[in-house]
Amino acid sequence: MSRLGFGLLLALVAGLHGCSGTSEADRTRSAVLRVLQTDKELESRWESASKGITSPAELALLIERYCEEMERIELTECPADFRVAFRKHIRAWRDVHTAVSQLPDGFLDGVVLGAFNALMGEADGGTSRLQGDLRRAAENVRLTYEEAEAIGARYGAAL
Repeated sequence: MSRLGFGLLLALVAGLHGCSGTSEADRTRSAVLRVLQTDKELESRWESASKGITSPAELALLIERYCEEMERIELTECPADFRVAFRKHIRAWRDVHTAVSQLPDGFLDGVVLGAFNALMGEADGGTSRLQGDLRRAAENVRLTYEEAEAIGARYGAAL
């Protein structure tokens, strides 16, 4: 068989076996990369929008919208371990939303909340607890993103 004939036979066999030029690994990498890039774009828009925020209630609303947009990112083409990690990241943002939602929205709200918390046994009116909740939630956002990013890198998808 000539080289040309062998090449045509090889191309025919490859075509019959579904080799369309894009491997499963390439499709997986592209899907994960698309999710990471979309998340970065959302984060950039979120950071721009957050510059005008003047109250915890406004910030909570912005975080809520950010979470909703992240939840709309299509993950079905991504591998299971990445989907799980990314959903954990979204839940971490939901925890930040909860922590921010618990913050007093103004001076009077702070006085009332502090007095109530003091009656409930918190000597500082709950300030340490609220700050700690927010700090832990924010740290978990960082950790869950790093986990999703590391899993993505294993599939060749790194920003």
